[in-house]
Amino acid sequence: ANDFKQRTVKHYMERGISRWKYYFSKLVVGWTVAAVLLLVAFATGMVCYKLFFETNDVSYMTLGNMLPYILCEMLCHMAVATFVISMVFFIRNSTVCMIINFVCFFFGYFALNRVRDLLNIDYDFTAFWAFSSVQGIGIERAAQRMPLAILIFFGYLIILGGLTMLHFRKRDVA
Repeated sequence: ANDFKQRTVKHYMERGISRWKYYFSKLVVGWTVAAVLLLVAFATGMVCYKLFFETNDVSYMTLGNMLPYILCEMLCHMAVATFVISMVFFIRNSTVCMIINFVCFFFGYFALNRVRDLLNIDYDFTAFWAFSSVQGIGIERAAQRMPLAILIFFGYLIILGGLTMLHFRKRDVA
């Protein structure tokens, strides 16, 4: 959001960078940061697990189980990064974006579950909420969740990315 306040966006537009390239570069940086932080957190968690909590039952912790788990988590984190970056491009106010993302992250999952319970719906539509999918993937069932993680990522990319680009294309960058 500071790019808009400091007129960085306008500077890039005047230099001939297309809006699409600018937006996509922000997405790629957001995805990279999300992936790197996820890998660091995963490695730290594995080291702590091996040092402090190792049990004899680690049969599910094979490379065949871990790789789909990491990829599912990465796709969900990248979907969340797409959501966050899209909100910044829509709202252009860092404080408001942080509040919206905080509410979505901490209360969105609980609110969706509460709505599902109130309406007595058996279908788990919270699975499509990237914030809840980040927490809902288990190592032992990650391979089955891979198609859903791919669907979530590309759904967020196409829907939010498309809406953001439509909005960004029509809105002044000054």
